[in-house]
Amino acid sequence: MEKTIVLLDGMSGGKTAFIQTIKENGYWTWNVNAYNVIGVIARKLGSDGERNKDYYDFINQVKDLADQYFDFERKNTLSMIEKFMQHDRAMVLILHNVSQDIGIELKDFYQNCFDILVTDGEVEDNSYCKTLNYNDPNFVDNVLHVMNVLTKSFESKKGEE
Repeated sequence: MEKTIVLLDGMSGGKTAFIQTIKENGYWTWNVNAYNVIGVIARKLGSDGERNKDYYDFINQVKDLADQYFDFERKNTLSMIEKFMQHDRAMVLILHNVSQDIGIELKDFYQNCFDILVTDGEVEDNSYCKTLNYNDPNFVDNVLHVMNVLTKSFESKKGEE
């Protein structure tokens, strides 16, 4: 199995199900979201953590400023990828809410980096490596198939040799 970076986008419930599925099936997974760093800052500044319009406005404005002055998202993402690559057991790094520019940069630089969109309908978006429909009755099987391909994990299942 090869280390794989997944840029995960789409509906919240589908992304959660995607992550839960791969974790339950033996993929040692790390989740990274640059917005979480800013969420911690928001709480330190007095936010009660309620995710409402004011919270998201603050998060987006601070992120924009941090990117403008410190190249925050790029540096944070590259730092997390470096830690992931050095970790012996972690096999899948899930990156959430990655900007389009950084996503393109990562896919160009890392051979095993792919973007996946999880939808709740029949949306075919060719700008992603893969689009998965959360409402598809075969969603779990589809997720596992995609992950087997992306991680080049083609071992036979127990008892099916």
